[in-house]
Amino acid sequence: MGNILEVKNLNIEYDVRSGFLGCNIKKNLAVKKVSFDLKEGEVLGIIGESGSGKSSLIKAIAGINKVKSGDIIYNEKYYISKFKGKEEWKPIRSDIQMIFQNPSASLDPNMTIYDIIAEPLLYSGKKYSKKQIDDEVDIMMKNVCLHPSFKTKYSEQCSGGQNQRVAIARALIQKPKILLCDEPVSALDVSTQAHIMNLLKDMKDKFDLTIIFISHDLNVVHYIADNIFVMYKGEIIERDQCSEIYRNPKHDYTKMLVNSLL
Repeated sequence: MGNILEVKNLNIEYDVRSGFLGCNIKKNLAVKKVSFDLKEGEVLGIIGESGSGKSSLIKAIAGINKVKSGDIIYNEKYYISKFKGKEEWKPIRSDIQMIFQNPSASLDPNMTIYDIIAEPLLYSGKKYSKKQIDDEVDIMMKNVCLHPSFKTKYSEQCSGGQNQRVAIARALIQKPKILLCDEPVSALDVSTQAHIMNLLKDMKDKFDLTIIFISHDLNVVHYIADNIFVMYKGEIIERDQCSEIYRNPKHDYTKMLVNSLL
């Protein structure tokens, strides 16, 4: 299989304000010269502590963060890093979807679960009948194991795990090619984490997804990923197959992560 995504020499910079009324502005390079290729159908795990740059990286791929320099290329022809607005995103917006760390915070509390899942279809630019939307929502709710009775509920009436299932259904309803997962189980209890991880693996196979999954938990990433990148202070310091990272970590930081599991 070919590369579905290429990241070349990527740098992402933030302004950090300090001093009286935040008048002092210092540049912080959150991601430094990161390069990698992502093969179609691959599950890439990115591991690192808070502030390592992993969330900044995938938010840039999703078009949320601006890129200082470097390229993000989707499907060999779309230079995402150069996009300046919604019009440029329109041909591929449905192809790259994201689920976030805190499902309850990422869902609109004023919308029913039905409306949350259906909304991407309404703004997709394609024409769907009411019946088509109803059918698609029913299918997606069944896929993520949500009972039809949840359609009239609101996110505040659902548990964290149920809300993450809603977020997954919403992300997948347009049949994306790439799913970006920003610590999607870290806010959940251990039992619920296992259910959501198994669901993501099932959805990966069902929809032929390519996934980037980030976490601070090496065990979680090892369970789902084919390959792992270890990020530290904005850089990829080690990359290998999951089994090899466990068996033979090379960088001192990676060794510390592995040893913490023993």
